[in-house]
Amino acid sequence: MKRLAVRMEQGLGDQILFSTLLPELRELGVDVVVEMDPRLGSAYQRRFPEFAFPPPAQMLPALETCEREIPLGSLPRFFRRSIEAFETQPAALLHADESRIAATRAALGDERVVAISWRSFQGFGRRHIGERKSIPLEAFGALAGGGARLLDLQYGDVAEERARFDERHPGLRLEVPGLDVRDDIEGILAAIEACELVVTASNVTAHFAGALGKRTWLVYLGANPPFHYWAPRADGRSLWYPSVEIVTNARWTRWEDALGAAAVRLTGQHRANAP
Repeated sequence: MKRLAVRMEQGLGDQILFSTLLPELRELGVDVVVEMDPRLGSAYQRRFPEFAFPPPAQMLPALETCEREIPLGSLPRFFRRSIEAFETQPAALLHADESRIAATRAALGDERVVAISWRSFQGFGRRHIGERKSIPLEAFGALAGGGARLLDLQYGDVAEERARFDERHPGLRLEVPGLDVRDDIEGILAAIEACELVVTASNVTAHFAGALGKRTWLVYLGANPPFHYWAPRADGRSLWYPSVEIVTNARWTRWEDALGAAAVRLTGQHRANAP
């Protein structure tokens, strides 16, 4: 085989999830063209310089040079045929741009910062899924006693939620100045790296954090994960992202219960680390 096209999946989260298998594809020594959302291109090209990640204008000519193709989401069929196969999941797949990390840390100052993201936006016919996964921003107010400010990395139109939250919790939420949380993925990766921890709903921010190997608490209610990749393994972490800890409980029926438990943990860590 001279060249293989790995075709793009529908969403950013899907692309990141299944891209965790690219290192094993690389082990085969195949010449690969990877089709991904262009917002991800620079981060993946930095991680896999031997692969081609063409920009949109060059994608079709690059794909036409390939002899075979496979959807990115079909890679598990070959590389994850058993639970034991997940032992080779990378602890970290991506790394943020060091200059962006330094700039973000300088902008945030010396405060203890926890990144948060609370809402999942779904396409037509899937709104009910997004609502089931999303957490009211107000529930994150419970983290106020943990000794950290909350770095807002939520994408989408949530201005009203932000305004209500800031009125009730003045000074708790902060943003990276000038960061476009929809399109500047390099900036988002740097912001995640600059934080101590990520606390998030099931959305693309969780995938970003997992791909970076960042310590993350993925929160959901009850005992049923929103998607298969958040089903916890024996140690409570995601099979797909070893740095992502699943924070849930079969008895939790309200988001206040879940974020309250997270707040207790965060406060305990703050006290343990205090001088």
